[in-house]
Amino acid sequence: MLDRLADGRVLLTDGATGTNFQQMGLPPGVAPEDWVFDVPDRVRELHARFVRAGSEFALTCSFGANSARLADGPLSGRVRELNIRAAELAREVGVAAIGANCGRSLEDNDTVVHEFLQATTVPVWIKPNAGVPQVVGDSVVYEADPATLAAHIADYARQGARIVGGCCGTTPEHIAAIAHALGR
Repeated sequence: MLDRLADGRVLLTDGATGTNFQQMGLPPGVAPEDWVFDVPDRVRELHARFVRAGSEFALTCSFGANSARLADGPLSGRVRELNIRAAELAREVGVAAIGANCGRSLEDNDTVVHEFLQATTVPVWIKPNAGVPQVVGDSVVYEADPATLAAHIADYARQGARIVGGCCGTTPEHIAAIAHALGR
């Protein structure tokens, strides 16, 4: 996969997890991560459907599987186990990388990256928001300026993340700062 990235190919990833799980019977308000332990066959099924559709890699269904988000729920204290199991389920249908995008804050993503890198040897992909969004008038503004986001992402790369980028609020200026921070 990384060779294909270096060759300039566009890699096709999977689609939405939560909304597809809802169409598969996930009750409203239930976190997709619950299915990792409760109904792993449905997790495998969705990964396989995306692979058959042409996905070359997928995020695990552990979008919110970090200690900050799960602290008050039934999966509290099981973050490492949950991420490992989610990766195992995805591997059963051919996974090349695992990762996360979006999230609550850069500090939360710092924790997520650390947990992923401790839990797997599969390449880690991370695309955090440009900080926490705030509504200012009629606009949504993200708190992380390009230098701040670039510093976090460069640190993720130093720790071992292999695919990086940005999600909500990430502008071309953010990407340019990230490229510079990565020595490009």
